[in-house]
Amino acid sequence: NFESLSIANSSNDVEEIKPIMDESANNTRKSCRKRKASDMSPLPNKKEPSMEMLETSAEVVPSSSEVHKQQTDFGHIDLALKTVYAEIARKELEKKTLEVETMRINLEIKKLELEGKRHDVEKKRLELQKMQRSVVRDSLTIRSSESRETLQDTLPTDQFDPEIEH
Repeated sequence: NFESLSIANSSNDVEEIKPIMDESANNTRKSCRKRKASDMSPLPNKKEPSMEMLETSAEVVPSSSEVHKQQTDFGHIDLALKTVYAEIARKELEKKTLEVETMRINLEIKKLELEGKRHDVEKKRLELQKMQRSVVRDSLTIRSSESRETLQDTLPTDQFDPEIEH
């Protein structure tokens, strides 16, 4: 139930924000340069800074109301960035969740495929057993009929055999 805040609704809003951001960045760069220059310049051993130094520091360090105004000007941008980062993190989490769900479903599919193959293997095994039984039965039938024929050949008969009589 997370709803992102919409800061810039149109390209016009973005265009309005750009000059403010550029101006703030330029002011920050200038203040850093002035601070570096003032830090590097040799200062006389005086307890009070010169008027010139006070003027430059007034330019460099904005008043507290100006700082507060700049912070509130960029507060909504910070909030928007945090919102965007939170939204990105939420989307990444959803993506990972979907990937895990996909893997789980694929595992279930593989399991079902294996069970189906097991079922096929069991069917083939039963068919093989039936064939083996029928082969054994047939071979027993053939052997028993062969043995009967053999027994009949070896048994003495009362029939007349012309070769024996001669």
